[in-house]
Amino acid sequence: MIARGISPYGEVLRALRTFNADTFCQQYGGRKESRSPLSFEYLFRCPLPRCGSSNLRWNAQKGAFVCWGCRVSGSTLYLIQLLGKMELPDAMEYVLGQYVGGDASLDLSTVATMRTPVTAAREPDMLPPIALPALAVPAVQSEVVRAYLHSRGIDDRMMHVHGLLAGTQGRELHHVIFPCRMDGRVVYWQARACWDPPKGLSKEDRKAWIETHAYRKTLNPRNGFPGVPQATAADALFGFDSARLAPHVVIVEGPVDAIKVGTHAIALLGKGSDAKIARLRRLAARKVTLYLDRGEQEQAAALRIAGALAGLTECWFAVPPPGFDAGDLTPGENAAILSAAVPVAQIGLKSTLTA
Repeated sequence: MIARGISPYGEVLRALRTFNADTFCQQYGGRKESRSPLSFEYLFRCPLPRCGSSNLRWNAQKGAFVCWGCRVSGSTLYLIQLLGKMELPDAMEYVLGQYVGGDASLDLSTVATMRTPVTAAREPDMLPPIALPALAVPAVQSEVVRAYLHSRGIDDRMMHVHGLLAGTQGRELHHVIFPCRMDGRVVYWQARACWDPPKGLSKEDRKAWIETHAYRKTLNPRNGFPGVPQATAADALFGFDSARLAPHVVIVEGPVDAIKVGTHAIALLGKGSDAKIARLRRLAARKVTLYLDRGEQEQAAALRIAGALAGLTECWFAVPPPGFDAGDLTPGENAAILSAAVPVAQIGLKSTLTA
């Protein structure tokens, strides 16, 4: 049985570190891509009915996979769920029973009700799923949300690729919802109002308008039910699943920034907590570009992240033009700025961000 005081998620992570890749491949029809003992890449046929591609790649060392046919990606645990057609508790049982040995069964009733204290550090890639706002619809189906996104240069294809939604009731009405997908499931979301205070207002009038209209620019999930696990804003990254195995990852601040850069971008939804940096350290990227806004807080966050990734991957810096952020620019303009990025080793952070 699981040791007292150890969470089942922690036990599964320990078991995955000794996961027998060859046995797993034999059971589910995978094959090693190279005979080299230094290779940890395996190929599978994608089990999703809409895909079936034979180019699903799993990196056993990094504990992550991506299907280059349908772009689904996630952790080893999520791959077990897909290939074995299992729910999360069953996949956890499989890992523990197959690779820990002995009686390592879980009390499945506790898996759905476990809650990790908000102040406790979470293990990377094990965030629990979360429900999206009730009656949310694809963003293209809301005239208000679709018009707002078009005004920001986000077209229907981009809305579909990133799974953007529209709130249709309650406090999320007429808000665009950005789901944060990590390990193949939504673990968090952020909603953005599709309107702003009128331009040209004085500071006092703007404050009065905001109070009168009960305006909040961004919304986050309310606290979950007692005893039900839920990620916090300190855990989640937008665009993580689509970018986690990209050879070049661009780190930006907000979800609109990430969308305007491309599917290889990850939005911090803030300045970067320890939990988020721990996840960024597990990226498969050979190159990471920090592309944050020009403010002092953003500079400090970029420096902190670069220091945490040093030695794991190449780190580069890029900045948008004064008065702009990545979300204000077109994908082509962002690509041009990123092509002029400079490596950390070549130039200091301060001169890079203030040039």
